[in-house]
Amino acid sequence: MKTALTVSTLIACAMFAGCSSTPNLDSRFGDSVNILKAQQTMDPSASSSTKAIQVDGLAAKEAIGQYKKSYSQPKAPTNSFSINIGAGSSSGSGSGSR
Repeated sequence: MKTALTVSTLIACAMFAGCSSTPNLDSRFGDSVNILKAQQTMDPSASSSTKAIQVDGLAAKEAIGQYKKSYSQPKAPTNSFSINIGAGSSSGSGSGSR
């Protein structure tokens, strides 16, 4: 009984020690996500500005056309892994008849 109490006390102390040893990590929690969001933002002041992003009309029309085409005519499946063993002929020396 005394051993079980000692073991449970040690486990409880280890759990509390683990929770209290991360203040440096907790203070920077979420920084990486916030940095990535900031790097991917094209114009941070976009909500306060009425300036629109300008795109060439012909380029925009072509981009939308390609986008729509990608759904109406899906690409045919291709076999990207192909090994031709025993197929074809060899034109090197050492094979064939003389």
